Amino acid sequence: MGLSVAIAGGIVMFALVYILLMLPGVVDQTTSVTKASSEISGIENSILKTNIAMSSLTATAASTTIDFTITNSGTEKLWNYEKFSLIVTYPISGSTNKTESFTYQSGACGTPSAGKWCITSISSDAIDPKILNTDEILNGRATSSTTLAASGTAYATISTDKGITATRTDGT
Repeated sequence: MGLSVAIAGGIVMFALVYILLMLPGVVDQTTSVTKASSEISGIENSILKTNIAMSSLTATAASTTIDFTITNSGTEKLWNYEKFSLIVTYPISGSTNKTESFTYQSGACGTPSAGKWCITSISSDAIDPKILNTDEILNGRATSSTTLAASGTAYATISTDKGITATRTDGT
């Protein structure tokens, strides 16, 4: 009878030691899952708080200048302009349209390089310079690689770094 008690005690001790050795691994995996879930929630919350509107689009006929205005109507601050996407479809000679993707040109800018867009001003930009806060208005300018036709319709879509889009149409 003493041998069976010793064997049973050994089995119980082995099981307890095994559980104690596995516990840190389980806790570590639970922590990793919790951290990932928290990061996803933060990104989704940021997306929910982001909202923009393109309130004007002016594609100047017989030139390469395209001016636009964006209003931040969400509560999220917008600042990562390098990751914004601006796509414009505009009329060119011969009754055809050209679609062009523009990249952000940082720094002081009156007229950006061809295929680029820049910020010409942000209204009431006293709190956070160069950051588009709630209800602030960004005035931007893009320079197309081809001269716009004298007449036709231009379409512009801009997307933030979070994937929120705004679209506008303008007759040249």
